[in-house]
Parts: sequence; structure tokens; C-alpha cells
Amino acid sequence: MRVMYLVYIVWLAVCISGCGHEPEPVAEAGLKSGDTELTADSSGIVVRKNGKPVIKLKALAFNYKTVRSWEVTRPGDNEIVMRATLPAAVDYYRSTDDTAARKVEVMIRPGPGGFRVYSSNAWGRQVTLQFEYLGDHFFGLLEPLKPDNKRSPDLTGDVIDVDVVGEASNHQENYASAYSTFYMSSYGYGSFFDTFARSRFEFAINGVNRIHLNTG
Repeated sequence: MRVMYLVYIVWLAVCISGCGHEPEPVAEAGLKSGDTELTADSSGIVVRKNGKPVIKLKALAFNYKTVRSWEVTRPGDNEIVMRATLPAAVDYYRSTDDTAARKVEVMIRPGPGGFRVYSSNAWGRQVTLQFEYLGDHFFGLLEPLKPDNKRSPDLTGDVIDVDVVGEASNHQENYASAYSTFYMSSYGYGSFFDTFARSRFEFAINGVNRIHLNTG
């Protein structure tokens, strides 16, 4: 069972499995933590700090298959559950006679200073998150002064591949294999995936921030 953590300042997460209790769907549900509010509806998740949008998750895909619409429920005062169904073809390694749809479940709960959104599944080997670019700047992820031997730590407008390749130290100046799937936004949140999987981060490319992880 693979577990993925998506942590924002607010800290975000995502869960894939079936749950016993299934309350009636709602059009929109919200949670608060201090001066931060999270709302979820059929199109995605928005996080606001002091009323200002700082995160807009517009699309979530597993194995390159995007969830088109979510069913939102509110099983408790401190929990939001988002559910969706993907076709069996999303599972690369299913048997040929396995035609059962794959169910996706996202659980969101408030935590200290923000929110935790949790997701886990055995078949989702490729995970892609797409966020609307809201004008902020991004920092983190890597130690090398690249691309172009850059002197600024601002990653806005860059595409960063995160992978530990030790032999690269033989070919690159000022190289250190200190990659991490953690970055910070100038809007006051951070994002972290607890994984050593290869990943790609795209910041402010055609109005979109995109994170892709190959969890294998």
C-alpha cells in the first residue's frame, strides 16, 4: 500500500479505498483552521488565507486519468470526503477480465495551522496534481545552481525534475544531490510529498502549476 502526503502550510493530503458510512452528497463543504479556510466542491479544492485564495487544485489524475467530477460529503464536523470513480483501464496491471471501476476517495481534516488531505492506493503509480497559478513565487526543491547556473532561488517559470543521480557530481559545477519534494510559496504555504519517487514540478507554465510523481 503506497501512501502519499501532500502538505501545505496549511497542510494538505489525499485516501483511496471504500468507507462504510456514506452520507448524502452536498454541493460544497468547508473547513476552517485559524485564519485559513478550505472549500471543496465537484471541481476541486480551494484554500484561502484571510479570504485570499492561495491554492486552487483544479485537477487530480491517477495514471494520467483525470478525475472529472467529485462527489462531496460531510460525514462529520471536522471532515470532508470527496469520492470519484475511474474506469478499470486506469489500473495498468489489472487482469484482462477485471472490468471493475476503481474508486477514489479523498479525506480532508483540519490540523494545527491548516489542513491535512490524505490519499493512498495500490494501483495509482502515476499521480498528477494541477493547480491554477495565482501569481506567487516558489522556492526549494533543489540545491544545484541550475538550470543555467542561476543565482536566484526563485523557481517561478521553471520545470524541475527531482531525482537523485549521484554520478551527476562529475559533470556539474556546484552540484549537490540535495533534492527534496518540498517547496515554499511566497503566499505562505509549503508542499511536501513523503516519497523518494521521481517527480517533476512545473511552476507558472501557461498559467498552471503541475506536480507529477512516478511512485512506480
